[in-house]
Amino acid sequence: MTENRSQPNNLFLCLSSAADEKLVAKLLEKKYTICSNEHDLTKKAIDLVVVDFTELHRLYDTICFAKKEAGSTYLPIMVMVSNERLANEKVWEIADNVVVMPVSKKNLLTRVKGLIKIRHYSCQVQSKQKKLDQKNRQLKLYYNAIHATTSGLVITDSSRKDNPIIFCNDAFTELTGYSRSEILGWNCRFLQGDDRHQPGRTVIQKAIENETSCEVLLRNYRKDGSLFWNELRMSPIKTKDGFVKYYIGIQNDVTELIKTQYELKSTKDKWEGIVSQSPNLIQISVNGVIKFINKVGATLLGFDHPDEAIGTCVLDLHPVTQQKKIKERIEKLNNGEQTLPEVHTITDSRGITRHIKVQSIPISYEGKLAAQTVGVDVTQMKESELELSTLLRQKEVLIQEVHHRVKNNLAIISSLIELQIPNLENEDAISYLRDTQMRVISIANVHEMLYGQDNLHKIELDQYVDRLVDKIKSTVEMKEREIHLGLNIESILLNLDQTIACGLLLNELITNSIKHGFDEGETIRIDISATEDSDTLTITYRDYGKGMPETTDIDSNGNFGSMIIQILVQQLRADYSLNAKGGMEVILHFKRAEYRGPSRYYS
Repeated sequence: MTENRSQPNNLFLCLSSAADEKLVAKLLEKKYTICSNEHDLTKKAIDLVVVDFTELHRLYDTICFAKKEAGSTYLPIMVMVSNERLANEKVWEIADNVVVMPVSKKNLLTRVKGLIKIRHYSCQVQSKQKKLDQKNRQLKLYYNAIHATTSGLVITDSSRKDNPIIFCNDAFTELTGYSRSEILGWNCRFLQGDDRHQPGRTVIQKAIENETSCEVLLRNYRKDGSLFWNELRMSPIKTKDGFVKYYIGIQNDVTELIKTQYELKSTKDKWEGIVSQSPNLIQISVNGVIKFINKVGATLLGFDHPDEAIGTCVLDLHPVTQQKKIKERIEKLNNGEQTLPEVHTITDSRGITRHIKVQSIPISYEGKLAAQTVGVDVTQMKESELELSTLLRQKEVLIQEVHHRVKNNLAIISSLIELQIPNLENEDAISYLRDTQMRVISIANVHEMLYGQDNLHKIELDQYVDRLVDKIKSTVEMKEREIHLGLNIESILLNLDQTIACGLLLNELITNSIKHGFDEGETIRIDISATEDSDTLTITYRDYGKGMPETTDIDSNGNFGSMIIQILVQQLRADYSLNAKGGMEVILHFKRAEYRGPSRYYS
């Protein structure tokens, strides 16, 4: 049962005599709330039970249960008896007060008031005891937590001389190697031994004088004499009045951390010493701001000393036209992506423009995401490239002019042949001159194409054959011969020598088919195809004429045209096959050669 001070005191009243119960209730109900229902004993907060001997026997078990439920809280029981019932043992087992009737009103009220007062005092004691138990449990939890922590913890008493240690946890004894009895009563400075000249001691002294917190790093020594670095956090503990009574110190062994920091610093010093001797720019930046740069890099950027470059934003060193690209590069590095080598144009602090080839990778620097950039000054190289480009362009113009002049000279030769033909009456001689003219034209077409394009070393075979075939067809049509030439040629690039050889070869084959492969008046049908597979070219030539005597050798005829074909096949280093039945089919296989300079050898 618990006390509820906001409600009137509850009295359970139950007498066997209705008249007596009525009289007692009338006397008590002015100050107390009267409960008479048996269930009220266990359901309500009853402060006093008043029964007579008869009702005590009847409600004995219920009253005992109510007292048990009250626990350590006092629940008084008043039993009203007559004289002859005084000796009953049950009354004395449970009763806290026995009233012998008849009794005066004043006496009864005094007794009731006294029992309720004791009841109230008991409730107060019980409430305080619960709070005390709760605080004890909380203090025990704190105590266990303090001893369970891995950080060393001490409490010192500043009111006593020399601020001695009055408490230490288990972690502190493990940290120092001293037992608790060897620690208590001593000032914390005993851990410093003879190593007293430490900056942290001054910080602690000023913190104690100013009654403030502090954090210091100290060299301390264990009982066995071994050194450990102690990270100490010290704070004052104040009373309600604001006076400092105690200090609490939390201590951690950071020896390994200090060693690591020294090693990192040593590594950093070595790294900076190495890169300072590098002939290339080495720079570290965080979000585009220079944090480190070697001497060579500082010089490239126009600074007299690396320190002058620290804090400079790399964007300020680039032209406005490049800044968008630089920002994208910085963003990639911030996302942990490595960037590809690039040539940047940089205007240094003196206004001198340089070209620097740089490559950057993301790194961690002083705990932050950074970018390490390595750069090479390629200003002279870029200037040389510009000069070479100019010279190359001049050379290309010169070569184009050469091709133009060669084409013109060949055109003159063709015209001279054309002028000579009308003076001849021998048909064989005219035929030979026409063949020679077509050979000259096929070569001239190559130089004409080279003159009209930027690539001066390679010619597209399909376009060249188209022009060659058109020229041949126009020549044949003048003789009122009908010719159908089917072309299926892939886009293949050939060098000058191979193109001329292919052109002359096709010219000879077409001319030969027109002259000897078809009967007079018969429509001339020829198909030419060219494919490439892994740098191997296949040219297939087929006419649909009357064919040739059975042979498998191009030069078996022994005429001049066949000799030329044989020479061209050898020049192309080609393998060939010949089928002269039902027309003539020639299949050539040769490797595409690359241009290797102004030489006649290309493979």
